[in-house]
Amino acid sequence: MSAIRTSPDREAVQDSPTGATRHLCAGVYTNEKLRNLVLKQVCTSPHRRVAPSYGFDLVPVMRHAWWATHLSAATRLTAVAATATPLFLGSPWASLLLGGAGALLALLHLSATLLRDIARQERRTRPQMQREQRWRPFPVRSWAWRPEAKSLRTTGKWMTGISVVLLVVGLAQPEQGRAAALLLGSTAAMFMLAGAARQARINSIQRAVTLTPSRFSKREREVSEQQSHPCVVYRRPKHSDADKYEPSSSRMFDKESPFVGAGELIHEWNPMIIRLRRPRGSGKPLGEREYKDAPFDAHELVERLLTAVGDLNKDRTQTRLPVEVRDRVYMAETEVSQDRSYLSPEGIPAAEMRRIIDGDKARGLHFLEVSVPDYGSELVATALLHVRSQGNTLSLFFAACALTRTPEEFQRAEDYGQNGKRAVLSSAFRGLLGLPREAAECVRLALYPYFLLRALLPHDMTRTPIRNLGVATKISIREEHTQAWSTDQFDKTRILSHMKIVEQRLLDTTQDFLEERGVDISEFKKRADHIIQNSFFNIGPNARISNSAMGHGAHANNIGGGPHPHAPQNGEAEQ
Repeated sequence: MSAIRTSPDREAVQDSPTGATRHLCAGVYTNEKLRNLVLKQVCTSPHRRVAPSYGFDLVPVMRHAWWATHLSAATRLTAVAATATPLFLGSPWASLLLGGAGALLALLHLSATLLRDIARQERRTRPQMQREQRWRPFPVRSWAWRPEAKSLRTTGKWMTGISVVLLVVGLAQPEQGRAAALLLGSTAAMFMLAGAARQARINSIQRAVTLTPSRFSKREREVSEQQSHPCVVYRRPKHSDADKYEPSSSRMFDKESPFVGAGELIHEWNPMIIRLRRPRGSGKPLGEREYKDAPFDAHELVERLLTAVGDLNKDRTQTRLPVEVRDRVYMAETEVSQDRSYLSPEGIPAAEMRRIIDGDKARGLHFLEVSVPDYGSELVATALLHVRSQGNTLSLFFAACALTRTPEEFQRAEDYGQNGKRAVLSSAFRGLLGLPREAAECVRLALYPYFLLRALLPHDMTRTPIRNLGVATKISIREEHTQAWSTDQFDKTRILSHMKIVEQRLLDTTQDFLEERGVDISEFKKRADHIIQNSFFNIGPNARISNSAMGHGAHANNIGGGPHPHAPQNGEAEQ
C-alpha cells in the first residue's frame, strides 16, 4: 500500500504559485466581498475546517486579505479622524463642514447608483415602452415614473440643502472653512496614496516568484495543513418534511454537492454493481462460478488505479496530463463528533486508510481523487471514484466536478497597460475618484475591530471536541467566485476532455485488474461501454428522453393529443 499517498505534494504549489493563486490574491484588493469572506470564513473562523484547495494555495490569499483590510481601514479611519478631530480641538464648525462634505459625497455616490439602475432598466424595457407609446397621444418618459426616479429627486433635494448649508457656514466661518478644506485635501491625498499602494501590491503579486510567506502564523500553518488534509468533514442536509413531497430526481446529489471546494458537480454514474464470478470458460455452472471469498481486497484495486492514473503525468511535457492523485475520506460531522483522531495534522496512516477502503471501518467514505489543473489552475477538473467490495460484488461510484475561471476583475493586472508605474498612477487617481463610494461605505469600518477581536480566538478548535460546536466545512472561497458552468463556453471542452481521459483510464485499468484476478468481465465491459458511449445522458442537469422513438417503424405516443411544439423529434434527446 506504499503507493497510496494521503496528501498531495504542496511544495510545487509553494515554489511556483499558480495563476489562480495570483488572481485570488489580487482579488482581495479589488473585491471587498471576497476580502470579508476570506476574513470571516477562513482567517477568523478556527472552529471550522477549511475546504480542500484545488489548484491554489489559500495561505497567501489570507495574508493579502489582511493587508487589503488594513489598507482600507487606514483610509476610512483617516476620513473619520479628520471629521472628528476638529470637534475635540474647539472647532465644531470645521467638523460640521467635513461631516457635511462626507454626506454630500455619500449622496453623490447614491445618485450615481440610482442613475445606473435607471439606465439598466431603460435598456431592458425600452422596446416595450416604444410599442405602448404608439397608442398614446403624448409620449411619456418611462423613467420619470420609476421608484428610483423618485428616490433620485429626493436625493437631489438633500444634496441641494446640504450644499446651501455648507456654503453659508463656510462664508460665516472662513477660518474654520479653510481648516476644513485643508483636512479634506489631506484626506484626498491619503486616498490617492492608498490607491497607489493597492496597485503596487497587485504588481508585486504578478511579479513574485513565490507568494508563500517565509514565516507562518499559527492560523496560517493550520490552514496550510487543513487545505491538503485527506479527511474532509461535511454536513448532512437537515431533515425536513417538505423534502418528502418533492419530486424525485435521477441524480444522487440534486441540491447540494458534498464535495466542497471541487466545484460544480457535472457528471456522475449510478453505482455500478459487478458480480464477482469466474469466467464463463471455466467449465462450471452459473451457480458455482460465483466466488465464495472475494479474489481481492478493495485497497488493491485502488492501489492499481492510483498507479495507472499517475502514469498520465509521466509523458512528455507537451502531451502529459498534469494529474494530481490523492486519497480523500469524507466523514459526516456526527462521525467525528467524539473521535477527532482522523483530523490530526499527520493525516491518516496507511494501515488505517486500507481499513477504511476495505470497509472495516463504519465511518468515512473513501474516494480516489484525481484533479487535472489547466490554464494556470484557472480550470480544474476533479474526478472521484469510490470502490467497495462487499457481498461478492464490486461497487463503483464515480463523480466529476469542475472549477471554472475566476472573475475578470481579478485578472485585470495581466492586461496590457494595467501594471507598472502608469497603472500605479492611474490607481491613485481612481482612489481619489472613489471618495464618494468610500464616504458611503465608512460604516463598514465597524467590521475592522470585529475581525481583529475574532482573530484573538483560540487557534484550531476543530481537533478538540466542544459541546454544540460543529467543525464541518461550510464554504469554499474558490467556489464562491467562479464563472457559472452554464455560461462557460469553450472551457467546457477542456474540462470534459480531461474528465473523459481520466474516466477512460479508470475503466480500462479496472477491467484489466478484474481480468487478472480471474473475474468475469463481460458484464463490466458492457456497462463500461455504455458509460463511455452514452455519457451524454450523465453530463449536466437532469437529462431525460421525451416523445422519442427508436428502431424501424417505431413511433411515439403522445397522450395529450398532438405533438408538443417544443418536443424533440425523430428520437432527438432533450437535455
